Amino acid sequence: MKKEPTGKKSLKFLDTLVSSNEKSFDLLHILPEESFYDYDAIKNIPENETTYNVLKNNIFSDFISDYAVTIKEFRISKELYGICVLTHQYPDDCKWFNIPFFTLGFVDIDTYLGEIEVKNNLCISLFWTPYHLDFYDMPEFFKEKTKKNIEIFQSHMKDKIKKLQSKILIKLGNVKCKLYEIVSTQDLKDSCITKGFNLGFFIKVKPLKKDGFYKTKHGWDN
Repeated sequence: MKKEPTGKKSLKFLDTLVSSNEKSFDLLHILPEESFYDYDAIKNIPENETTYNVLKNNIFSDFISDYAVTIKEFRISKELYGICVLTHQYPDDCKWFNIPFFTLGFVDIDTYLGEIEVKNNLCISLFWTPYHLDFYDMPEFFKEKTKKNIEIFQSHMKDKIKKLQSKILIKLGNVKCKLYEIVSTQDLKDSCITKGFNLGFFIKVKPLKKDGFYKTKHGWDN
């Protein structure tokens, strides 16, 4: 006999990020806040619509064709366990995406994408590198890696990050986050969601245990 879910649980709405890009697309980035000042990482960050599920230099990037993502915090017994980043959504609080989606097995964590090491704050943001970071042409400070150019780069980034509108910082402390895809396990009636549909991403912050909480086994159990 399967155990019924127990314990306090919630999916708390945190924010909806809406693209401010003049183009018809944007890029979702999930990264530690300090990575914005990593010279090599930002120099090689993806910047176009051929980007799909790229995790490089501790930065995850994915092309999105819609203009908004919704972020929810997954909590059990007042402890932060994970963060849901829902893509392909209209700018709302996604009330339809709730706890039963997990406990009753409507969605699963399907593909492990990699690990992001965070020292303090995790940043989730929508930005297209050339437009939002002013990298249409290779900046002078990227043409040669010197101490002076690194300082100029970091000053440049500090100014651009302040102007990024579509971002949220989540304080996590010193943790290693595991990143997965959130995938529908079945067709959902009267919706565009079909079996295997990618609903977004799940950022596992602390170990999740199925015993006494989940009715179904999930890919995040390990």
